[in-house]
Amino acid sequence: MTRKTWLILSVALNVVLLGVLGYVAFEHLDNRYGEIEHRWPFRAEARPGTRLPLEEARRIALSYVPGEIVTVELDRDDGIDVFEIGVLAQNGRVRELKLDAKDGRLLEIED
Repeated sequence: MTRKTWLILSVALNVVLLGVLGYVAFEHLDNRYGEIEHRWPFRAEARPGTRLPLEEARRIALSYVPGEIVTVELDRDDGIDVFEIGVLAQNGRVRELKLDAKDGRLLEIED
């Protein structure tokens, strides 16, 4: 094979490899109904200062909005750690609940 052919093949292989790696790296950010979104950290205990276990936050969210949990995120809003939990409610609408990650206090429910 010529040098030009090797160059074209190596560039094509790199493009394919980067595409596959990008897909794998960002696959967990898919946020379709029925999939739980797990962003860092998966367990609330992994972030310093967060006391409420993830399962407890899920239980609290379902006590406010019965249904199926479709997303779970641990974010920082206004200087506090907040669980953002998306629940597919029984009426078919997704509602997002924001809970204080330290004590589980309900901060907000969005439609």
